[in-house]
Amino acid sequence: MFPRDKVCGDGLTPAAVSALKRLGVADILTSQTPVRLWRVTGPTGHHFTAPLVPPAYVLPRRVLDAHLVAAAISRGAEFIHARVTNIERQGEHTVINGRWFARCLVGADGANSVVRARLGVSRHPARHTGVALRGYAAVASGRGLLDVRFVPGRLWPAYAWLFTAGDGSANVGVGTFGSTTRTDRRELSGILTELFPHADLDGDSVAGHRLPLSSGGAKLTAGPALLAGDAAGLVDPLTGEGVHTALLSGLLAGRASVIEPETAPAAYRDMIDALLGRRLRHLRIARGPGRASAPDGGGPGRCCRTPPAVGQVGDRSGAGRGHHAGMAASRPGSPSAPGAGAHPPRLK
Repeated sequence: MFPRDKVCGDGLTPAAVSALKRLGVADILTSQTPVRLWRVTGPTGHHFTAPLVPPAYVLPRRVLDAHLVAAAISRGAEFIHARVTNIERQGEHTVINGRWFARCLVGADGANSVVRARLGVSRHPARHTGVALRGYAAVASGRGLLDVRFVPGRLWPAYAWLFTAGDGSANVGVGTFGSTTRTDRRELSGILTELFPHADLDGDSVAGHRLPLSSGGAKLTAGPALLAGDAAGLVDPLTGEGVHTALLSGLLAGRASVIEPETAPAAYRDMIDALLGRRLRHLRIARGPGRASAPDGGGPGRCCRTPPAVGQVGDRSGAGRGHHAGMAASRPGSPSAPGAGAHPPRLK
């Protein structure tokens, strides 16, 4: 039920704010304090601080998502709380739990999408799946700040964050996006404690989540259903940010369902390709065919040869709790490497 927690960094980038405006729900930001400053610390300890123009916002998903639900209901949507256990096709309709019939079905149910699984689509590629740990902490009140600190060593590429609007609370977390070694909840929690010793972390708020990176190829449709956000694998492979693409893909999925219900999957793919396709293809190329050397001196050969695996990190979203998620780039020259060949494949 809403409001409910959702493991996320809670940072709303200018792109995400723009998406909220497209949806006509940016009014929630009028009561929020804009964050106009960010600090970045590199893996060697060098750092810089710069103004954020336009500003960002820090808004817990418990608040943001409940606002989106309320906005949808106010515009005529019917909210039904139920667990999806069965999806099947009957003629021109998709039937959910043998009870609800839909001409169009949108799966916006996260990294462990039930819609995707029930319609026979495999999980997102393990080597293009990151993992993040997030918690809430009490910090000193003051200026709002997005504090990003890159983590050197064996988990590279990885970074930790502390996002606060300056109100005395902060979202604190750490994410890895290409690790070739196992990690676990204890190690990631230790990184947070080491990098942000001044943050009084609430242990009960700490939870993990899988990050289906778009470098693995977005999967926008599952038969007659449309997939949006994490269910489609639209997380930025360089930053781990997924709110922006989740909002936009949800908007376009709804638009395709209403405007062209008979050909919604094809219409949706075309809409995504027109609005996000160029960015997604560039991100896929930027991600690699091979990942960069670790700043502790680990060479690219060692990084590519070591079998990837990421240990168990609890997933508060439910279905994926305790699953392993591997993360690594393909070997240079591999036919399956992102960016291999003259052009990356078109969105599916």
